[in-house]
Amino acid sequence: MVLQIANVIVESGLSFTFELYCRNDAENEGSDSAATRSSKQLSRVAEVTTSAALKVSESVRTVVQGSDAQYDGANQTCNTMEEMAGGIQRIAESASIVSDTTQQGLTLVKRGHQEIHSTMLQTNLLSLPID
Repeated sequence: MVLQIANVIVESGLSFTFELYCRNDAENEGSDSAATRSSKQLSRVAEVTTSAALKVSESVRTVVQGSDAQYDGANQTCNTMEEMAGGIQRIAESASIVSDTTQQGLTLVKRGHQEIHSTMLQTNLLSLPID
């Protein structure tokens, strides 16, 4: 047996190696027919390989498109989270302002309570009889 190796490069750029076995001229009287059979076999293998390579290429395109969609989705999620973080920061700043204002109001209420209490004491002193 004579071993013949053929490299087939398909349209997608993938390279495949096939081993074809055929008898040499001494082993077979019809060497032309063996060569013809080998050529036809190689042609069939090349067609199948080309078809498979095109299917693989299409699958790779689909995977790339899915990967792009995932990247876009992750990017949008990141942007949304940044916007949410900014919103939460603004809410926290507003809550701090409200807390400070409430504290100031509480201080004013305490002063007002003290003033009212002081005024009541002074009023009570004025109502006492003078001796």
